[in-house]
Amino acid sequence: MKTAAPQQAIFEQLEVAITSLKKAADEQMLSAYDTLFVDVQDDEGELSDDFLRAFYLRHVRTFLQVEVDPTSSLLNATQAEGIFATIREGIPNKMLPIAVALESICNERRQLISQNKLQWILHGWTLIHIPLSMSLLILTFVHVIMSLYF
Repeated sequence: MKTAAPQQAIFEQLEVAITSLKKAADEQMLSAYDTLFVDVQDDEGELSDDFLRAFYLRHVRTFLQVEVDPTSSLLNATQAEGIFATIREGIPNKMLPIAVALESICNERRQLISQNKLQWILHGWTLIHIPLSMSLLILTFVHVIMSLYF
């Protein structure tokens, strides 16, 4: 599990971890912009300074929700890497550290999603493993008793 999801959180605390990632991303954006929530214009009307904010509001912030849209392009690591490479090319140099930080936050969120899936698989496995183990233990006792009796 450490190799599949190096950034881990306690299963019951995933919402808290996701909220802290969202807060960290908001802080990164607020370091460059006075406010996050402005009317995001259509693509042809965006300035290069607002390009990162528009991308953040449309894609990254929705990706940092507790429930992620399964069609989000940021779910796939390869697609996300390409998207962030395009973003880094389209923004001023002073915004590059913010884009890199957002990419790191999205990578961590993707790892938390992977961890959540693995946790559900492990918890589901206990529903099979515990009854089978108990039945094996009971059959072992039955076998011991039957072998001593006969």
